[in-house]
Amino acid sequence: MSPLLIIAGFSLLVLPGIFRSISSRIDARSWTLLCVFALGTGLVLVEIGLLALGATSLVANDHSGCSSDCMAMMAREAPGGILLGWAALLVATGVAILAIRTITQIRRTRAMTRVEAFVGDHSKLGQHELVVLGTTLPVALCVKGNPGQVLISEGLLRSLEDAEITAILHHERAHLDYSHHRYLSLASAVEGAFAKFALVRRSADALRLGVERWADEIAASNLPDGRFHVRSALLRTTGMRIDPALAGFSEADTIVERLKALEVPLPDPSFGLRGLLYTPGILLELIAAMATSAWVSQMHLLLLMVDHCRL
Repeated sequence: MSPLLIIAGFSLLVLPGIFRSISSRIDARSWTLLCVFALGTGLVLVEIGLLALGATSLVANDHSGCSSDCMAMMAREAPGGILLGWAALLVATGVAILAIRTITQIRRTRAMTRVEAFVGDHSKLGQHELVVLGTTLPVALCVKGNPGQVLISEGLLRSLEDAEITAILHHERAHLDYSHHRYLSLASAVEGAFAKFALVRRSADALRLGVERWADEIAASNLPDGRFHVRSALLRTTGMRIDPALAGFSEADTIVERLKALEVPLPDPSFGLRGLLYTPGILLELIAAMATSAWVSQMHLLLLMVDHCRL
């Protein structure tokens, strides 16, 4: 049953990428949380499935003191032999190392991005800190910390109208207020662990898009004609490629889809659309739960067989 866990987990990992094209038809917060559930649960299930496969194969192939009949029965419970078990454990270790290494790199990047008190013009922005940087480049991003920092450049302030600047500041504050850095870390960890799979990378991008759209919607809700001003600020801001560890207003990979989402009113998804988005994840979770229960029973049976054979 452990292979079923791996299949269910990987299916969850690719779901956001598959449904990304209709993500604008649901509110950004719901879409983001769906992506978080799919990617987080999928990563855990793949890791558990690999560990379970390795443990099952190793236990089933521990034939010391066993009769040939017992060996045959245990082999039927875990086809593939001991090499498959070690291979599964090796892959599980690799996935964990890649994910942890990515998280470590993200923390290092965020620490390096924080601006010291002697650089730029620092002021209060609610419970956070606004830092105006003396550069003409169109910079607008935020960095978690205590306090969180919203970084914006003098060049951007000079090029935008007051309402557009306010929209950007609300957008960046939303990232900090709702701890969006955690979701970006998950996207990067999944992408780092499964970088060779295009659909998983697409799912990670779908989560990043959801985070940016969520902040857009919060910014728009805080201004009269907010959707117009957020869209106007996006149109007048040059898209820059920002490190995936950070949340930046004009991140190039998300601008086109965000502009399309802002062209229409806040979506009110139908019951059928919500069902289409929620049902696959729920079914995969049920499959994973049944597979886990079956694996526990399988391991219990194998351990009983090992004990019985050695009597």
